[in-house]
Amino acid sequence: MGIDLSGLTALAPTLVFGAFSVFCRISAAISLLPGFGERTIPVRVKLAAALGASMALWPLVERHIGAMPEAIPDLALVLLGEIGAGLLFGLWVRLMILALQMAGAIIGQHLSISALFSGPTAPDPETSFATFLSITGITLLLVTGVHLDIFIALAGTYEVLSWGILPNGEDAAASILDRGSLAIKLGFQLSLPFVVASFVYNLCLGAMNRAMPQLLVSLIGAPALVGGGLLLFMLALPLILNVWRRSVETTLAGLG
Repeated sequence: MGIDLSGLTALAPTLVFGAFSVFCRISAAISLLPGFGERTIPVRVKLAAALGASMALWPLVERHIGAMPEAIPDLALVLLGEIGAGLLFGLWVRLMILALQMAGAIIGQHLSISALFSGPTAPDPETSFATFLSITGITLLLVTGVHLDIFIALAGTYEVLSWGILPNGEDAAASILDRGSLAIKLGFQLSLPFVVASFVYNLCLGAMNRAMPQLLVSLIGAPALVGGGLLLFMLALPLILNVWRRSVETTLAGLG
C-alpha cells in the first residue's frame, strides 16, 4: 500500500518559503549584531550562525508567517520587508556599541592619550580606549549569555515589525533617532568620571601656573594625568561595563 505524499508535496513550497523568509530577517540582523556582525568575522561563520539561529527560531515565529505570494513582485516585496526589519533590529542593538565607542573617545581625549596604541583592531579609526571598551563589551555579552537574549528579542520583533511589510521610513527614522540619542546619552554618562577628573586636573594646573609662572607645570602634570587616568580607568572599568550591560538588557527587553 502506497503512502499519499501529495499533501506534503503541495505544502513543501510554503514551508521552504517561510523558512527562507525567517532566514532573511535573521541574517540581515546578524550582519549588524555585536559579536556576529564584525568585519573580522568570516562570512562563513556569519552564514552558519544565521542558519543555526533561523532553525532555532523558526518554530517560535511560524505563526506570524503568512502565505507565500504567487506573484514574483509581491514575493520580492515580502523578502525585502524581512531584510529591512532585520537590518533595523541589528542597527538598534549596534547603537549600544556606539555608546561604548563614544565613551572611549571622550575618555581618550580627556586623558590626552587618545591616539595611543590605535591600530587595526577596528575597521574605522578610533581611540585605543574606544577599541578596548568595544572588544571588552562584546566579549562580556557573549560570556554572560546576553547574545541569547538578543536572539529572543529578535524573535519578538515579529510582534512589532510585521512579517513581510517593509518598515515605514518615518517610524524607522524616529526609532533610530530615539535609540541613538539614548546611546549618546549613555556614552556621556559612562565617561563622566573622566570628564570631572580632567576638569579638576586642569583647574589645579591653572592654579599652579598662576602661583609659579616659571614652573613648567605641563611637564609635571602630563605624567600625573596619564598615570592617574589609567588608574581611574582600571577602577571604573567594572562599573562602566556593568552599567552598560544593564542598559543593553533593558534595551532588549523593550525591543522584544
